[in-house]
Amino acid sequence: MVSIRRNKKRYRKNEINLASNINCIINCNSKIKGDNMKVELSELTKLGRYRENLLVSDDAVFSYLTRVAEIDHEKKEVRPLGWWSVTTSKHINFVAYTYDYKVVK
Repeated sequence: MVSIRRNKKRYRKNEINLASNINCIINCNSKIKGDNMKVELSELTKLGRYRENLLVSDDAVFSYLTRVAEIDHEKKEVRPLGWWSVTTSKHINFVAYTYDYKVVK
C-alpha cells in the first residue's frame, strides 16, 4: 500500500515538473470576477521557497494555478482577489515582501 502511494506522489510530481517545463497554455479562473484568463506557463516566474505552488506574472499572482491576486506596479500594491486559505495568503504576502509592495485588502 505504501509503495502505491509513493508512486502516485512521484507521478504527480513528475507531471507538475513536466507541465512547468513545456510551453503550454493554462486556464486560470478568478473566484471574484469569474473570468477566464489564458496564461502561458513560460511567462510565469517561480519565487523563492514556494517554487512548486507559487507563480507570478507581470500583473497577477497564481497559487496552485489559481489566480489569487493582482499586482499594481505603479502603486506598489498587491491586491488579493478574495478570501484565501492560510497557505495562499502566505504566497500573496511572500510576493508582496519580495517586491517590497503593500498588501491592500
